[in-house]
Amino acid sequence: MARHSAQTTQSAQKPKSRPQQRSVCGTRLGVTLDQRLDAATRDLDQTLNPKEAHPRVNPPASLGHHPDLSDLENDVVSVAKGGPGRRRSETSHQAILQAAAALLLELGYVGMSIEAIARRAGVGKQTIYRWWPSKAEVVLEVYGELVSQSSAEPDTGSVQRDLVAWIDQMATLLTASASAQALAGIMAEAQVDPVLAQKFRDQIITGRRRVVCDILQRGIQRGELRDDLNLALAADLIYGPIWYRLLLSGDVPNRQFAEQLVDQLLLGLQAFDEEG
Repeated sequence: MARHSAQTTQSAQKPKSRPQQRSVCGTRLGVTLDQRLDAATRDLDQTLNPKEAHPRVNPPASLGHHPDLSDLENDVVSVAKGGPGRRRSETSHQAILQAAAALLLELGYVGMSIEAIARRAGVGKQTIYRWWPSKAEVVLEVYGELVSQSSAEPDTGSVQRDLVAWIDQMATLLTASASAQALAGIMAEAQVDPVLAQKFRDQIITGRRRVVCDILQRGIQRGELRDDLNLALAADLIYGPIWYRLLLSGDVPNRQFAEQLVDQLLLGLQAFDEEG
């Protein structure tokens, strides 16, 4: 009985083995990860409640920076703010887009790669893949930025002047070096990637068609165009020659082309005096 009691006492006193610490890319976590998460949470507290926030506790300097740990910090801030599971670093985001735009000019779409973008932007490839699934989608966002920066919907009070101004804007954008390289790559990839094709339509094409339809609608309201006009078909008639020149004939659309195209189209679209 005494022997059994001694064994029971020894068993109770025997320390339990500690669970093995998980590692990320070979770096042991444990207390260090907790410190980083606590620090990220305190940063958020300091932003939202400066008087109640605790001073930041930095992790040991011996560990250094680890990208996966930084991502976890971003997760804490983003989730606490009610945002998506991973918040983009705006600095890295812009660096990636700028690097992609520069490489489009230097190497063209075919010559550039995710690896080259990462090197130029000073980020890891996984950072890019975490935000964009492919090179084509990085370039799609670059193109979207170029479109938003260079496009302003004209409203001069004349459908003829508005259409000429809009087509001229498009021609200038589409024939600029970075834009042309981006568009060529996106169009090629979209032929075999239906997801990318849909994103291109949703993010770029739909909005630009809407501008033309708005211009035409204002023309109808002013009595410049027929009130039975099929807006979608009219938009196709305007954009069709532009895409044909860009993708097939090799002729560069310019201001003169815009004026001639609009003049020809308005012959069929304009309103006529019933007595005439």
